[in-house]
Amino acid sequence: MQLRCGPQLAQLDVQDEGVGMDAEHVSHIFERFWQADPKGYRKQQGLGLGLSIAQYLVQQHDGTLTARSDGLGRGSTFTLTLPLIAQPSGACCSAVSPVA
Repeated sequence: MQLRCGPQLAQLDVQDEGVGMDAEHVSHIFERFWQADPKGYRKQQGLGLGLSIAQYLVQQHDGTLTARSDGLGRGSTFTLTLPLIAQPSGACCSAVSPVA
């Protein structure tokens, strides 16, 4: 996990070492009810709503939520970007890396 801040936005990257995703799946993961494996071979079951809801909530705050993966077996990275409300002396992000 890495948090970076700039004068107008904060960006949080969350990276895992999980199963990763095919490039064709990355563009669909925020769709409601979409699942990469609809046949139920996964250990974890779900409705396919979590990422869709997360993206909707982030968008309601004028932010973005994106995903990327270098392919199966290579993990995934999710990036959350949110605009910052003006804080005195940049107090919100004084201890984190700047956004490039």
